[in-house]
Amino acid sequence: MQQPLFDSLPRGGLNGQLKDLWLDAFGDSPEFIDAFFSHFPCEECAHVLSVGERVVSMLFALPFTFFCGEREVSAAYIYAVSTVPACRGRGYMKLLLQRVEVLLRERGVALVFLLPASEGLRRYYAALGYENCSAMMVERLAVSSAGVAGEFLFGECDDVELLWSFCRGMQKRRAPAILHTRASIAMNVYNCRSQGGGVFTLFKDGAIEAAAFVLKRGADVFVLENYSLSPASATALLQCLCRHFGVGELAVCHSGRGDAFCMMRVLAPFCSEGVENVEVSLLLDK
Repeated sequence: MQQPLFDSLPRGGLNGQLKDLWLDAFGDSPEFIDAFFSHFPCEECAHVLSVGERVVSMLFALPFTFFCGEREVSAAYIYAVSTVPACRGRGYMKLLLQRVEVLLRERGVALVFLLPASEGLRRYYAALGYENCSAMMVERLAVSSAGVAGEFLFGECDDVELLWSFCRGMQKRRAPAILHTRASIAMNVYNCRSQGGGVFTLFKDGAIEAAAFVLKRGADVFVLENYSLSPASATALLQCLCRHFGVGELAVCHSGRGDAFCMMRVLAPFCSEGVENVEVSLLLDK
């Protein structure tokens, strides 16, 4: 039996195999996968195990920043973790994760985090040393669209630089937090739009007062993430969203409350106070 080989930079021609494995594992559309590869070049963040010329396991270690105690440290978001169905149960993914963690530690990455999709996966990662670090809940809110404050300008926004600057500043107010990157903002603009929603903002005097990442599933409108500079802009944003989508109720996600959501593994010492309740944005997993 051939021993699996570890690659931190996929060799030429492997993109097709990675995309095929992704399709089999997660069922995302080819358009979504292509969008991801355009924002997160696999040469920078893809890691694979291969047997012969065949990729059997893959994961992406996406570069992020963890903000804690006024300090920013390097972090990596472990994403799209998958193994070819016929090769599961052989320990390939455990081996790949361990090798990637060694490589990231050598590069100065202080922690890795991931968002398990099931309780079974949560137990799997717990056995590998990952601990719960954040929670998430969905609150259904009845919101009237009447009387929206006229001082705000509401609309859809795709200005990645503007959104990134605003969201990053707001996330630092909620520290400890995993901060957005330009790439994650761009990918989430695409992701929300492709699911019937978008990224919506309120402007006042030429500056963003509030922003929300929204998607639509059937009759439900989900506010995955939202930031507001004041209670007035927070209320106005929800009212405008109800009017825009023609609904009287929103499903609003709250980070830091509810059921276990994100898991983290510390690779190197850093300011770790408060990491049991980390503010984690929507990233790519909603």
